[in-house]
Amino acid sequence: MWLLHITDTDTIELEEFADNCIPPYAILSHTWGPNEVLFEDMHPSNQTSVQLKEGYVKLRGCCTMAKSRGFEYAWIDTCCIDKRSSAELSEAINSMYRWYQAAKECYVYPADVSREGYKAFWWTRYKERETFFTSKWFIFFNRHWVEVGTKVTLCYEIAKRTRSQERFLRGQDDLDTSSVAQRMAWAAGRETTRIEDRAYSLLGIFGIHHPVQPSR
Repeated sequence: MWLLHITDTDTIELEEFADNCIPPYAILSHTWGPNEVLFEDMHPSNQTSVQLKEGYVKLRGCCTMAKSRGFEYAWIDTCCIDKRSSAELSEAINSMYRWYQAAKECYVYPADVSREGYKAFWWTRYKERETFFTSKWFIFFNRHWVEVGTKVTLCYEIAKRTRSQERFLRGQDDLDTSSVAQRMAWAAGRETTRIEDRAYSLLGIFGIHHPVQPSR
């Protein structure tokens, strides 16, 4: 597993770990933009040019947040998976659910929720919360990295947005006790650029390991 190492000098470097010695890390949940930082961009020789990419602002924001909360490591799917390697990509897709589950903290970054949307969500009536409820991704921080809340404090809203049930979000019931219909409903509203990515998201929910064929 590759992780972003946030050093004391504020540089960000990729570091690889075996499964039995992975350090505590924060993880980012987000939607991909048009100019993300990729695995190959993180080579030390690209440290200057990578900062010019639009996705670097998000990467830096995640790492800054992680460091401020006591973490030396973070994981982001855009740059922590070498997608040029079909074997590594297959492993990553099948391990994704476990990696999110093992993270000490998860930062969800909805880039389409503004500071104004954040205030509207907290201080106005239900019908005026549009910028928050229509966000593709739903919780924790707005695009200015202002904290919105946690899975606990916003459990009702998350359940409503994702068609899930509060008892699973709160950990009161194990995922294995949910029905097939319930699990399918959780993925029903997901939008992806590639249709196979929508299918891959079901692997962890159903506890399936499946070899992934590279795109042709």
